[in-house]
Amino acid sequence: MEPNRRIGLAPVPVDLDAHLNPTQLAALHKAEEFGWSLKFVRRALVVLEYEDGSTLGVLEHDGSLNQHAVVNERSDAAPDDPDAVPPGPGKFIV
Repeated sequence: MEPNRRIGLAPVPVDLDAHLNPTQLAALHKAEEFGWSLKFVRRALVVLEYEDGSTLGVLEHDGSLNQHAVVNERSDAAPDDPDAVPPGPGKFIV
């Protein structure tokens, strides 16, 4: 099993200004007041996690928090692992 496929990329970049627009940054700070935290940023995908750890949402470009977005979930299983979940159309974040 590969420990980290994204060698050198932190889940949360240090330079958020380079990855989020001003509207997203303002919305992130507001969401943090309500118990949300930044889970990871990958390309244009900004994912927040609620403090209970079981709720995720996507911070959209307009600053809205989409809790019903579809994102593909990465598996850490080896490609030849028979127990690995095959890639599907995506996972609903609820």
